[in-house]
Amino acid sequence: MTPLRLSLLTAAAVLALAACKPAEPPAASTPAQADAAATTAPANDFITAVDQAPAAEVTDKAGVMIDSKALAGEFDGNGSKLMIEADGSYTQTLNAGGAQLSSAGTWSAAGPGALLLDPQDKAAQDVRFDVVSADELHSQDGTYTFKRTH
Repeated sequence: MTPLRLSLLTAAAVLALAACKPAEPPAASTPAQADAAATTAPANDFITAVDQAPAAEVTDKAGVMIDSKALAGEFDGNGSKLMIEADGSYTQTLNAGGAQLSSAGTWSAAGPGALLLDPQDKAAQDVRFDVVSADELHSQDGTYTFKRTH
């Protein structure tokens, strides 16, 4: 046999053996991993994520509990808008002295009958609101009264 043929036969044998390597079996998952995979909401499914999120609770001035889904909505007042989301975020556009100021961030309970807006811009100050009801908020400095529109 010539060296060329021997090299070709050896190469063919190596390729055949490599092709015959058995595939690795899939990794076994535990029941806990299967449950976690089944209950994890897709990142792009906002409605499912909000529905499965634990509801934050705020109380109004009378002590009535209001969960985040009941508080979520659009509020208007003094030519300004406040949008509270059930996921704990907010956006706000204030008309102050002829200028429009916008902010976005998170909201949380700030004690009995109070709500705190924490802006993403850390140079901005947190703003506290008195929660009159799920439909009415008053800024604690008395400047703004927001009433639900949606």
